[in-house]
Amino acid sequence: MYYLKKGQEELKFRSNKIYETKINIIHDLYCKRVDESIDKCRENVQYLEEKCDLDGVSDLSLVISRYYEKGEYYKEALEFANQAIKVKEKMRKLEGI
Repeated sequence: MYYLKKGQEELKFRSNKIYETKINIIHDLYCKRVDESIDKCRENVQYLEEKCDLDGVSDLSLVISRYYEKGEYYKEALEFANQAIKVKEKMRKLEGI
């Protein structure tokens, strides 16, 4: 919560939609119930992908997946794990690997 609040404070001084989206994912994930957070996490991860922040999508999808797995929300955890795999494959293609 400390770092979440620090990040939100930083946004008051600088406008950065991608950073704000990442902060919102963390806030929704840890501060709301799953039924309230799942759609927001999906929307925010989709936004990051549209903005080509593929590293952010990969990293945050894994964080979300692990969080839901610990809460025994396996369907949601699998969805975000698959999202991370999909974006990693996309990154490899872009790198020509």
